Amino acid sequence: VGSDNGISKTVRINTNRGCNRDISPIDKSSNISRNPIIPDGIFLYTYIITLPLRKLSYLCSTKNIHQKQGIMKRTFIILSLISMALSSKAQATYVDGIRYNVLDTVAKTCEVLYETLFDNNGTRNIYISSYSGDVVIPEKVEIFDGTYTVVAISEQAFHDSSVTRVQLPNTIKTIGFGAFYGADKLCDINIPASVKEIGPSAFEGCRYLDTVVMGDNVTKIGNCAFFGCVCLKTVKLSNKIKTLEERTFTNCNSLESVNIPTSLNTIGNVAFGGCEKLTNLTMPATLKTIGENAFYKCKNLEIKGIPATAKVAPTAFDLCKHKYNIVQKKYSAKYGAALVSKVVGLFKNNAQVMDCPIGT
Repeated sequence: VGSDNGISKTVRINTNRGCNRDISPIDKSSNISRNPIIPDGIFLYTYIITLPLRKLSYLCSTKNIHQKQGIMKRTFIILSLISMALSSKAQATYVDGIRYNVLDTVAKTCEVLYETLFDNNGTRNIYISSYSGDVVIPEKVEIFDGTYTVVAISEQAFHDSSVTRVQLPNTIKTIGFGAFYGADKLCDINIPASVKEIGPSAFEGCRYLDTVVMGDNVTKIGNCAFFGCVCLKTVKLSNKIKTLEERTFTNCNSLESVNIPTSLNTIGNVAFGGCEKLTNLTMPATLKTIGENAFYKCKNLEIKGIPATAKVAPTAFDLCKHKYNIVQKKYSAKYGAALVSKVVGLFKNNAQVMDCPIGT
């Protein structure tokens, strides 16, 4: 927009350059950083906003209050639309085939971003990406007006993608909600020591992921973070985690080894439900709560060290070997170890009996 005698006017812009790059996947083979994307419709906004501004001199001189109010109202609406168009998610571009979004122009930070809006389920937008194969995320990228540090993987960034291996830099602090949800070809990913938070459903459905090792800076893991990772065998958790949210490792039926953090206070509902290959766990003295069905159907699991003061849900160990051990220990002194062992053995696979609270 230029000025001519105090009245704004529209400057012609080449609308064939980059208009739709933010909406649909483009050629990502080039190693050259793209120019800033002009959001969809910005040309329309540029034209429309000049309409009320052309009457600026009239607005200042007219005594028609209704006309003044009309012009001001239209101008406010148009500026609001432009503000929405230029929101943070519009400040996105591709570098080496990966889409990045600016988070902070002062701190020069950015995040890896999803590619395409797929649907809305009534609660939130669903995004998908066409990323595939081995992906290496750099610590810094050259975008827009300078060098930006990559500090996050945004929500659903790799949702339903075909990535097989992902290498994250030691600048990543957050792995967002559903970041790798449904990336069912992912078999290897590093979680850098810089990561502090792993969002809900971050790796849900990553069926070929077999090992997860995280540094000690992770303080929070969201619910369902590793739900349904059926090939996951080994997990090393941060010792700063205080809560394992509900369904964190549900149906990880190949899981054989996981350390319980020394700072852990809470194990949520069904957190380890269906982890049939777990055999031994030792609980920390800090543990206060074990939720409903927390170890449901962990049929080979024996647990040690549960504090006497811990609040344990009646169904926490249903169809779990640990529950059989509790029953045997509780009644052996009264009825004899041989008899109790025999009775428990008879009902080990009876879900109705083992779903009853301990001691009934």
